[in-house]
Amino acid sequence: NLAWAYWTQANYPAAEWQLQQALRLNANHTNARCLLAQVLEAKKQTDEALSQWQQCLDGDAQNRSEVLTWQTTARQRLSQHQREKN
Repeated sequence: NLAWAYWTQANYPAAEWQLQQALRLNANHTNARCLLAQVLEAKKQTDEALSQWQQCLDGDAQNRSEVLTWQTTARQRLSQHQREKN
């Protein structure tokens, strides 16, 4: 996946663009949502990242281990944000 390659190279703008393209083709692409959350987080775009983390968590993991791992991260990020709000 090209977006993953860009993300691992810290080329966040290119990764984000690739992920946005994937989501234009399939708005329910859970992998893309989860990876986009990580890209936005790396870019310090917290509100946008939280929105993507929520969609990652709500998406269908289809028993893919990487998505299940990312959904665990999503729960942690969303829970942390909720604690900081209160």
